[in-house]
Order: sequence, then structure tokens, then C-alpha cells
Amino acid sequence: MLSGGGARADHVPDGVFGLPTMGTAVVHRHASAGGQDTMKGTPEGSRVTSGRASARSAASPALVAALRVIAWLVPLGVLAQAVLAGQSTFAGANLIGLHGGLGHGVLLLSVITAGLAWVTRTRTVVALLATLAVAALIGQTGLGYAGTRTGLNAASALHIPLGVLIVGLTTVVATWLTIDRH
Repeated sequence: MLSGGGARADHVPDGVFGLPTMGTAVVHRHASAGGQDTMKGTPEGSRVTSGRASARSAASPALVAALRVIAWLVPLGVLAQAVLAGQSTFAGANLIGLHGGLGHGVLLLSVITAGLAWVTRTRTVVALLATLAVAALIGQTGLGYAGTRTGLNAASALHIPLGVLIVGLTTVVATWLTIDRH
């Protein structure tokens, strides 16, 4: 698209699905500014930062802190479920009901983590991994019900390794959210 003086302006979209979001500057690349990024309405040559990094800094520090805490509760909850399942299996305690109830809570925390990852505009890969964790936990819940309610041994056989995978995946998400400078 040509704008005043023959300068070419390429819009750089930012936001979910490439749509501009509130508080995000519209950035144009002007040939007259030597190919530098400039913000519409500012003097030629005024440099601005574009992309998700600048939008991430707009997230509330309290919201980011809450996201980090909730993200760590997910792998800790899954580990607590492993302890409860082990106690039920090997120590004779009947804790499977508590194991399942905790699983529902962990799933809810995972949904909140994924939602906040998208809302706070963390790195896309982290938000995608958090969303993948939700899908894995939904599958894990289904396998748990299939194993206990129908006695399907194959479901129980898949339930344990998927739980290990979920611990690893959610630990990666929580670690990345913790070390990422938001």
C-alpha cells in the first residue's frame, strides 16, 4: 500500500489471530525512515518495539504472578495424585476417590493456566503447551474413569505413562512461565 510521498507502509498485526488489540500500537515500516519501524502519528524515524514482547509488558504484574503460582500447582497436584494412587494400590488405603477429586481440581487449574497464558500474552509456544496440557488432562480423566468404572485394564495401563508425561509437560510450562521476563 502506498502512503504519502510514495513511502510503502506494511502493517504489522499484533494480537490473537493477527488482529490488533487494545493498547497495541499500529506499527508501519516506512521507506523514508530507512526501513525503520515507526508508530503511526509519530515523527519519522521514531523507533518503537513491535510484536508480542511489547504487548506482554502490558500484563498486570499481579496477574502474571498468579499465573506462575497456579502453573506450579498443576504438576504438584499431579504428583500428589501419583502418591494417592500408589497408597491405594500398594498400602491398601482406599484413596482412589480422593485421587479422582484432586484430578478434577488439577484439570481446572490447568484450564486456568492455559487461559491466563493466552490472556497475559505470554509466548505463544508456552500458551500452546499449556493448552496441550489441558487436552492431555482431559484424556487422562477419561482414561481414569474408563479404568475404574469399566475395569478396562488397557485404560489403566495408559493412564500411568500419560500421567508421567503430564508431569513433565506441566513442569516445562511452569518453569518457562517462571523464568520468562514478562
